[in-house]
Amino acid sequence: MFKKKLLLLCIPVLVACHQDGKLNNITTKLYKKNTKYTIDTLTGDTLFVADAAKQRGIRKTRISYESTHYDFGTVTEGKKVKKTFTFRNTGTEPLKIFSAYGSCGCTIPTYPKELIAPGESGEILVEFNSKGRVGPNTKSVIVSANTLPQETQMTFTVNVVAAK
Repeated sequence: MFKKKLLLLCIPVLVACHQDGKLNNITTKLYKKNTKYTIDTLTGDTLFVADAAKQRGIRKTRISYESTHYDFGTVTEGKKVKKTFTFRNTGTEPLKIFSAYGSCGCTIPTYPKELIAPGESGEILVEFNSKGRVGPNTKSVIVSANTLPQETQMTFTVNVVAAK
């Protein structure tokens, strides 16, 4: 529904961009929850950062994780726990991680900013702050990169018990 409304709003822009019998492909940038989206106003498709990058010549690659889930077990409230998720670029192009974000403010990922060559490995460190999180918790980290699929997810579980 959103795409249709946006496309209808863009029709005057498309008509204005008609040149020599061809339509120019115009994109509009949108921002939603700190994730950058690009709307292709010619087709109405929603493209994500990596898809927009692909259009500018950045090629896709593949990412493989040793594990995408971890169980911290039981921890005492207030304790910060960390887990390192190891990944490998299993594609044929350099891997670029655009962003990594936690499902809430208690989950902070740190990821490599440099390119990861094909066949090479990297690490994403995830820190969970258990303060105010008593009870069972399931959290996730979303990684956006020039990969197929563009977004991958890691999860962890932890049972937080009240401090005595």
